[in-house]
Amino acid sequence: MSVKNTAAAKAARREAKVERKSANALVSNYSPIKKLNMGKTNISGSATKNPKDIRVGISFFMSHPTAGHQVIDFATDLERFTMIYNHVNQSPEYSYSSLYHSHMKLMELYVSDAPIGEDLFTIAMHYLVAFGSVGVALKSGKFKDYGFVIAPTHDDFNDAMVGTLDYDSWNFGRETRNAA
Repeated sequence: MSVKNTAAAKAARREAKVERKSANALVSNYSPIKKLNMGKTNISGSATKNPKDIRVGISFFMSHPTAGHQVIDFATDLERFTMIYNHVNQSPEYSYSSLYHSHMKLMELYVSDAPIGEDLFTIAMHYLVAFGSVGVALKSGKFKDYGFVIAPTHDDFNDAMVGTLDYDSWNFGRETRNAA
């Protein structure tokens, strides 16, 4: 029996083949945004970017006359972020409606003193991705990882300051705020 055909050698080849396929596969069927950078090789070889490895940081500078001021930071991966982006931006009408309803629900959760958790995070992402500048930033491919800063106003759903930067700069700002 040849060394090439031992059970261990065959298992190693199968495992290597699976790894190569997953490295070369386009992970998403959901979004052309994810496919924007997919398939491009990195410096070290032929592995493609996995949307789960691309970081997205979000900071909400919340203010409300009755609830006060607070900065809420979230982090996620590009796959989840683009899934919500595609859901919200499936049509201009749905995007506008989502902007309104997400803002209303976000302010309700913030004023109600609800714990900061998954509900608030999901509603906040729905609100953020409804802004056109977020889509422009994602489609630009300027950053390898993304950071978004948003300061919604409590009384106007369509009025918010939205900033886009790379993840490392976002994380530096978050760490600096938390250290103070």
